[in-house]
Amino acid sequence: MGTTEDDYVKIWDLTTWNEISSIKASGFKVNSISLSKDGKKMATSGSDKIVKVWNLKSKQPIVVMKGHRGVVYSVAISPDAKLVASGSADGTVRLWNVKTGKQLSLNVKR
Repeated sequence: MGTTEDDYVKIWDLTTWNEISSIKASGFKVNSISLSKDGKKMATSGSDKIVKVWNLKSKQPIVVMKGHRGVVYSVAISPDAKLVASGSADGTVRLWNVKTGKQLSLNVKR
């Protein structure tokens, strides 16, 4: 997986180097991507301060999670794809429920 300057996330087959999928992820720079263990979902974060979880088959967001007040530089999806963690320039790390899109916890850098 990788991102492009025009805000696409590209997924390649590493054995053939062929592009498998291309998703227009945002109108803003995508800073981080994380693929679920089963390969069916992807989490993205970016300079728009938003975290999204995508269905890779439909290429559509499953859930959009808002709450960060700064650029979101990192995102990680749990092995079971039920949780997403995100870290932002606002000094917070947030844990999200993928099914509901609700924030479960907030850790603030002091």
